[in-house]
Amino acid sequence: MKSPLIILGTLLLGIGVAGFVLLSQPQAGDHGATATVKLAPEDQALHDQLVQCAAYYQIASEAIAGMNAPQMKAVGERLAQSAATAESRISALSGEQQASARIASAKQAQLASLPSASSLGPLMGRYKQPCQSLLQG
Repeated sequence: MKSPLIILGTLLLGIGVAGFVLLSQPQAGDHGATATVKLAPEDQALHDQLVQCAAYYQIASEAIAGMNAPQMKAVGERLAQSAATAESRISALSGEQQASARIASAKQAQLASLPSASSLGPLMGRYKQPCQSLLQG
């Protein structure tokens, strides 16, 4: 009587493992966080610039939203829209998951480079004009 139960248990375990393996595999067209898209050098340069700009725009829009100043609401919304535009262009180049991971990493590095969380001057000096030009072009 134990033999059929052991066989049934083994079969169920095998089916469970097989299902897990199948679900763990990336699907066609899926750009997982570990998969990297190989870009042409000019596309890679654009991608890297867009990643830095998206991170900058996210940081700036979050800082303005945190100020809770109604007169700055429109500026914060424009910055958030610029972040979304940059994110969309990055996703078109490298896929959404890879874009999100790269932006998060750049954002973390930019925040770490600030003298304080409320001091956006260094970021503005470095990214404001180049990012405006990049998104307008």
